[in-house]
Amino acid sequence: MRLSIAKHKVEQVANTITALRKLDGDAWTTRERIRFSHRPYFTDALLVYEGWVAATRSDPSKLHEWQRVACALSAESKDKGALRSKRGGRPKRRRRRPGRGKRETG
Repeated sequence: MRLSIAKHKVEQVANTITALRKLDGDAWTTRERIRFSHRPYFTDALLVYEGWVAATRSDPSKLHEWQRVACALSAESKDKGALRSKRGGRPKRRRRRPGRGKRETG
């Protein structure tokens, strides 16, 4: 019997496992933590890490640090949402520069 799984799902699981190893590591600067928290798989990895800390009864200090980063990230995204709602609910539209359209050959 062969199980077929979508390629993006396999990549998502692989990224989560890799991130789980990174979450448990040391020597993170604040800037690196923030940059890492913007990865699309960060929330999944944090949930898995919470379960891993609970299951292994590890020291939760690293988990608390990452949860603080996640809270700051969610507060930041809420602020962006409030800004977006002030502008009419959609992101700012990019302006086209003149002379950058299709050129006629002939």
